[in-house]
Amino acid sequence: SELFCRYASRDVVYLSGQRDVGTLGSQICDQGKEDGYQGPSRRERSERFFEALQTQKGEVETCGRNGGVSTNVHERHVVKNVGHDHGLIFQSPEGIHAMFGENST
Repeated sequence: SELFCRYASRDVVYLSGQRDVGTLGSQICDQGKEDGYQGPSRRERSERFFEALQTQKGEVETCGRNGGVSTNVHERHVVKNVGHDHGLIFQSPEGIHAMFGENST
C-alpha cells in the first residue's frame, strides 16, 4: 500500500534496552491490558513489531526501495545492559550511531 511504502522508505532506527523486560504490572500503561497481547515486555513488543515489519519485505520491492540495497524495513538494535532509560539508550554507541551516522562513534 502507499502508506506502507511511505513508512518503509523512512530512515528509522528502533532502539530498545536489553534489560527492558518488566512485565505489564510494572509499566505505566497497565491500566489497559491491550499491549500485553503484543508481548509481555517493552523489549519483546519491540522485537515483535520489527519482525512484523520484516514480513512485509516483499512489498518493499514494489515500493521501488530495493535497488540491490538491504531490503530490511528500518533497523533495530538492542542496547546491552540498559533497561527502560532513554538517557542511557541515546548515550550508547548504538544510540549515537542511530542519531549521527556511521562515523560518529
